[in-house]
Amino acid sequence: MIQSRLPEVKLQRERECGHKITYDMMKEGAGLSSSTIARLMSHDPIDRIDGSTLSGLCRYFKCKVGDILEYEAEAPQDNSNADANISTD
Repeated sequence: MIQSRLPEVKLQRERECGHKITYDMMKEGAGLSSSTIARLMSHDPIDRIDGSTLSGLCRYFKCKVGDILEYEAEAPQDNSNADANISTD
């Protein structure tokens, strides 16, 4: 699954510049909607993201796409009961 690292990127940038970065600052600087920023700041997996969204965030934070997104392997599903439904007749 793809996870957003935007909260970490934001926190790192705040440390570097010495001031808080608000959602409004990100919204204006990256040209994004409040809902897009809120979605990327959550810890929910990302189903899809537009290239223009990534471009705006990279431009605003002066970073790479890989700084914003991260791939996490999903835990394998437990299929132990799947064999119970297979007939051997």
